[in-house]
Amino acid sequence: MPTYPTPGAYQEAIQHPETAFFDPELQQAHPEEQVWGLPRIITGAFAAVFPVRGRTRRLAVRCFLTEVPDQARRYRALARHLQETGPAWAVLFDYQPEGIRVGDGVFPVLKMEWAEGIPLNTFVARHLDAPEVLARLDAAWCALLDDMERAGVAHGDLQHGNVLVVEEESTLRLRLVDYDTMYVPALRGRKSPEIGHRNYQHPDRSQEHFGPYLDRFPGLVVHVALRALQVRPALWERYDTGENLLFQAADFYDPAGSPLLAELAGIPEVASLAETLRKACLVEMDALPPLAALRGGREVGRPRRRRVVRRGRREGRVFLGMTAGGLAGSVLVGGLAGVGAGLGALALVGAGLSTWVHRR
Repeated sequence: MPTYPTPGAYQEAIQHPETAFFDPELQQAHPEEQVWGLPRIITGAFAAVFPVRGRTRRLAVRCFLTEVPDQARRYRALARHLQETGPAWAVLFDYQPEGIRVGDGVFPVLKMEWAEGIPLNTFVARHLDAPEVLARLDAAWCALLDDMERAGVAHGDLQHGNVLVVEEESTLRLRLVDYDTMYVPALRGRKSPEIGHRNYQHPDRSQEHFGPYLDRFPGLVVHVALRALQVRPALWERYDTGENLLFQAADFYDPAGSPLLAELAGIPEVASLAETLRKACLVEMDALPPLAALRGGREVGRPRRRRVVRRGRREGRVFLGMTAGGLAGSVLVGGLAGVGAGLGALALVGAGLSTWVHRR
């Protein structure tokens, strides 16, 4: 297993893009600077990202700090599938196995475009006084989940930081970022490299769970939260932590003792949905029906015997605020050109760096 450079080593190399990068566009790009004129760096647990300005667009380069199992194979499988299907929620990326030279070594990078979008929780917070907007958002959410279910794919880590809301005239469009845990049919039989944000995931989620059903539980969580906030926006003040959408992991591990679920049970407009979510916490994760089926009245299923699940290496993400020159409402998403002979449609900023949002 190779030893990857430190963030500081990458930062030093990127001061000279013409010799550090192999990609012609990146060779001509200028790294954005922070204090003391050094390249701006956004560092997470598993990657460091550098915003750069190309001749015609703003880009970012994600540099790996550690080895990710089957890294190249996964990214190429994802890119190939998304390029063939062209889902509206995805953007493009370019995985470059020989992307950057640091000292005597050559290491992979992800070349990404910088895209604008409002993270899900930020958008919700801005529209708590507009139930009609939240209703449109919920409709877009349900449509997104239906589309992915029909395609047999799953994002694997649906949560507020990985869902961008794009306002286009009178419509709301959802874009997904960070595909580290994404499932496509070509990856069938593998393990999940991560288990997602615990404030959205089924309590039994483990790395053994990897299939088209991954988004069903978090999809239901977001749906219930959006419906509840339409009729009771004051819930936000009491239950928002900045790292959730009303619910927290404790609500799923002990649904009978959840104050939030108990409160929702007393709201006529969402009582049945709250009961559906409570039951969903108690069934096998892969037995949970799709969101469309649950909305249509299908029963959740029989409760399973509770297992103790040891959380993986990333229980919940740390979302880093942009510092000097922060970008309000801007999110770094995967983007760009081809992988192999084709174009790969993928949004990715994973491995501990899913979004950076400057909150006001």
